[in-house]
Amino acid sequence: MKSKKIYLDSVSQLLIGKKKDRKAFLNKLSHDIDEYLLSAPDASCTDLEKEFGTPVELLYEYASTHDEKELSKSVGMKRIIAAFIITLSVTLAFVSILNTLWWNKTINDIYERENWEPLGPTIIIDKTKEAK
Repeated sequence: MKSKKIYLDSVSQLLIGKKKDRKAFLNKLSHDIDEYLLSAPDASCTDLEKEFGTPVELLYEYASTHDEKELSKSVGMKRIIAAFIITLSVTLAFVSILNTLWWNKTINDIYERENWEPLGPTIIIDKTKEAK
């Protein structure tokens, strides 16, 4: 059963297109694997690959049953979404760093104002007593 899960995961990572179509293909494959495992319960991933094909071969089989335009559109959308997520992550990281630096400077400025001591003696001139 562990080999079935590993095999199905490796196949599902390669599939493109609509989620409904991918799920239907994987469900059919899973059912076929379950039937095969009844006769060979100790089958490994290599046994499954020999019986059903490598994940790449299954990708070609899956792609051959679908419209070429639909598949290319799906791949294009995945790239756009991935680029958006990467750009958003980099932007958020950059803003976080700038925010941290700004807060650090602000806290240092406040600390310096509170602990400021003038250099040397302070001279106070009293102007309340005008020439007496």
